[in-house]
Amino acid sequence: MSNKPTYEELEHRVKELEQTEKALKESEEKYRNIFTNSQVGLFRTDPASGHVLDINDALARMVGFKSREEILDNNLSVSDFYADGNRRQEIAEKLIKTGYYKNEEALFLNHLKEYRWLRMSGILTDEGIIEGVAEDITERKKAEEKIKASLKEKQVLLDEVNHRVKNNMAVINSLLKLQSNSIEDNQIKDVLKESQNRIYAMSAIHETLHGSENLSEIDLKSYLSKIISSIFQTYSISPDKVTLNTDIEKIPISMNQASPLGLIINELISNSLKYAFPDDLKGEINLSIKKLDKELELVIADNGIGVPDELDWKNSNTLGLKLVRTLVENQLDGSIDMESKNGTKFSIKFDIET
Repeated sequence: MSNKPTYEELEHRVKELEQTEKALKESEEKYRNIFTNSQVGLFRTDPASGHVLDINDALARMVGFKSREEILDNNLSVSDFYADGNRRQEIAEKLIKTGYYKNEEALFLNHLKEYRWLRMSGILTDEGIIEGVAEDITERKKAEEKIKASLKEKQVLLDEVNHRVKNNMAVINSLLKLQSNSIEDNQIKDVLKESQNRIYAMSAIHETLHGSENLSEIDLKSYLSKIISSIFQTYSISPDKVTLNTDIEKIPISMNQASPLGLIINELISNSLKYAFPDDLKGEINLSIKKLDKELELVIADNGIGVPDELDWKNSNTLGLKLVRTLVENQLDGSIDMESKNGTKFSIKFDIET
């Protein structure tokens, strides 16, 4: 019995081959149309020689040519376009190590002697050819540089403003100190001393801002440590007489709230140092700042002699307590309570700005 195919079988096989060939041709034409007409840069290169094996018109225009034929006819290499040979080497090493590179940015010097930034991704195929895509990001890079320059200019301006404000306050502080040295009346000296502390509390925020990476938020712990240290130096309080215990959580706070908060702490600690420990009485002051949900809670308590029963602290004539109430209720939109049991304790709460 013969195994030779019949005429009908041969004719059927020929038709199948013709259909397969037609499908491959259509697929190749479709691929070629996509490759040629794509608005994204497409390329195929030889990793060994660096020569461009294929490229579409979009990428050809990016590197300064009118069409892909100009590049292919001149047998150009990838190295003919890189502005930085070291950058080309870095990308090549990534390709060798991993078999691909992704979103790599490089500066190109195109055929028209123009510098262009391209972002590229590529893969090493099984045939040992690099196939990839490229996007011109020159305009985006220029925009980024403008933004960086603008931000740098604003940073310099803000630094200068903070520096000048701090210096001006330091001058005022020095003038008050000189004035205080020329006065013999101790009551007036105390008033000037209190004014110096208030001025320092305001200038400390600018000093903290100057060393901060985020100008919209203040490092509360760093800011308050400057104020507290200044108060103890002003009143020449020995650590053997009054001990200060602090528990300050690291809470970022806006400049709008940090400034009144610093003044409040200045007033309350100053009051404790002036009135809570008369003569040789020793004691301690506890300062606590914690975040409670969306609120900030400030507690300042001492174990001194306490507040006299007859003192109506909410309607006090003293500037310090008046200032504290005004700052808490009007600037921080918060609440303040006072207890006088085994000393004096002020509790202040307000919503943290977001």
